[in-house]
Amino acid sequence: MSYDFSDHSRDKINTLTEQSIQFIKPARFLKHTAWKENYKSHVNQISMFGNTMIRDDTRLMQHYGFTSAPLAGANALVHGIMGSNSNNVITGTHDERYTPRDLQPGEVVLFDYQGQSIELRHNQTINISSMMTTTINVDGKNQITITDGLVHITGNATIDHDVEIDGNLHVKGNVTCDSDVTASGISLKSHKHTSGAQGSPTSPPQ
Repeated sequence: MSYDFSDHSRDKINTLTEQSIQFIKPARFLKHTAWKENYKSHVNQISMFGNTMIRDDTRLMQHYGFTSAPLAGANALVHGIMGSNSNNVITGTHDERYTPRDLQPGEVVLFDYQGQSIELRHNQTINISSMMTTTINVDGKNQITITDGLVHITGNATIDHDVEIDGNLHVKGNVTCDSDVTASGISLKSHKHTSGAQGSPTSPPQ
């Protein structure tokens, strides 16, 4: 297929060429991303075409339900609306400095620059990695907090299985048992004591 541009002036051809260049272009973030209220969007200052073109307050168009604030130095893919050089939106971002490199086909990782991540791995495995604290909120309330190996449950807990504690257990309230308690093989309900004479101390439980 061939096209005849004989009826197009040089100026019109130059305009079309410029618009085609501006439709989609690579860029780099020059600043950390910030929210701009009057734009109702995150914005950034970007550099395009080998740092020969700089645009301030360029909006980030992101997927519904997901928002990120890329750092200075991240890469971007910019669309010029209708081939515009001034009306730009960022539609894609990438930062190779922090991108996980060990994904297998089909795996998904949500990550940040601190090394924190949520990994959806093969074999239906989910890994949550945090440098300090992991908090799970349910119905606006802090339900589970894990800090440096500590698990803190702030609501009632029901465990429908056995519990094994490899350490000491300290209870500030009452302990209630519907069955029996065994300590070193001796039952709390059915242990026995012997006594040598009336009024004398009994033997240890047995």
